[in-house]
Amino acid sequence: MRVYLNDLEEGDEILVPVVNEFRRYKILRTPKISTKNPSNYVPVKVAFHNSSITSKWRSFDPSKEDFNDTHSFDLNYKMLWLIKKGEK
Repeated sequence: MRVYLNDLEEGDEILVPVVNEFRRYKILRTPKISTKNPSNYVPVKVAFHNSSITSKWRSFDPSKEDFNDTHSFDLNYKMLWLIKKGEK
């Protein structure tokens, strides 16, 4: 299901299209509106699978919850697809 940044909460898992693939992210912090530009959100802290950390011979199965890195990403104006709603 397609969602927007203001619908996301901590614990949600999303798919984001990046260049020629989909990336699976888990939201670690609820998105907040920017104080400098109220029409945008600040970069969101997410967990993701970084294949450069693991062996390049290991195949990655996106259905597994294998998040091995965290980073803050700008998800403004991106198409977001909800995979799993976080548990409260």
